[in-house]
Amino acid sequence: MSLKEKWQELPSNARLGIMVGGIFVSVIALAAVVQSTRGPTREIAGQPIGANRPANFRVPTARETGVDDLAAKLESIEKSTVGMDNRVKKMEADRQLLFRQLQEMRGTQGSNGVTVDLVDEVQRLSRELERLKFSGGGAVAQGLVGPDGLPVVGEDGKPLSADNPADAFSSGALPQPSVSAAPVFAPPPPTLRVVGAATPKEEKKTKDDKERIAYLPMGSQFEGFLLNGMDVPTSNAKSKDPVPAVLRVKTDAILPNHFTHDVRECFVIISGFGDLSSERAVMRTEGFSCIKDDGAVIEGPMEGYVVGDDGRVGIKGELVSKQGQMIARSLTAGFLGGIAKGLQPWGTPDQWANTQTSVGQAERFEMGDVLTAGAMSGASSAANQVANFYLEMAREMFPVVEIDAARRATIVLTKGLEVK
Repeated sequence: MSLKEKWQELPSNARLGIMVGGIFVSVIALAAVVQSTRGPTREIAGQPIGANRPANFRVPTARETGVDDLAAKLESIEKSTVGMDNRVKKMEADRQLLFRQLQEMRGTQGSNGVTVDLVDEVQRLSRELERLKFSGGGAVAQGLVGPDGLPVVGEDGKPLSADNPADAFSSGALPQPSVSAAPVFAPPPPTLRVVGAATPKEEKKTKDDKERIAYLPMGSQFEGFLLNGMDVPTSNAKSKDPVPAVLRVKTDAILPNHFTHDVRECFVIISGFGDLSSERAVMRTEGFSCIKDDGAVIEGPMEGYVVGDDGRVGIKGELVSKQGQMIARSLTAGFLGGIAKGLQPWGTPDQWANTQTSVGQAERFEMGDVLTAGAMSGASSAANQVANFYLEMAREMFPVVEIDAARRATIVLTKGLEVK
């Protein structure tokens, strides 16, 4: 490895220190050489050493002036380098802060939380930091740089090398120093930023990356309670139109081999009809609905049956029938009709009008008897009609099984179910 490559591999601060130290050593050596060329002081004839001698005032040469200028330039370069190092450190701290904020945003929002303007800002600061490091280190390694950022040249127009500081004194006086301000770093021009969430790229799903679908096999069961009550009819005609209800699931689904699946707070639609002999409501499932944490809705048909809290198929209820009341009212009306008919006089008013005596004259009845016979006949007919009405109502009415709300029940699947 050459000396130049080793020099470039050194940090900027180390190269700057070596360069400044070499320059100061060269200045001291040069001053010693100049002092030695002046030689010892000769004695004036007739005067001893130490006697009063005339003062010898000498105007500083151009080379001595150049050494002072070089020292001033070195001091200015050192100040500029310190300022540049402070700026680089500040930019490095800002970059670290932005990276920490980026990591926090990734931790809280996921990959979609990184904004385009934040990424652009981090990239811009990284490029600016690399540019400052490269420009600062390269300039010092190649040669001397003045306060204005330009390389220092000698009388022959060639730039002075930092590797050999003695070149500054080998070609006579140095050029007159120019007073200039420290370099000012202009802020970068404003750029267009897009504020918003970065659009994630669509990733192609392979066979292994397919979404896993939960499957509830037949025999799976879970418990819940009814959200509404129901009056389940026991008529055979009503079994074709079962009464619906809603059941809210409160436990995990129990699957075969000690597996479970979370279906809590899902809704299940059930329907059924009443069984008169067992006084139970026999019900089956119609469908279910769930909502995932991400807002996706799951619904579909479900095949299963309902088991009551006593462990039997169906839910035990209270049998309620109103047919007895209708039959009792029909009996009462028929009884009143029979009494009214028994209180009627013999025959009817028309028969009475045509009745004749043995001598050929029609027998005449009193008006009171006629009214009594008409009233009893009408009452008997009305009572018979009321009795028939209550009998028809009794035929239309049938017992029902009452099921209250909040009853606990268990759903058992008779066919596998995909939860997707």
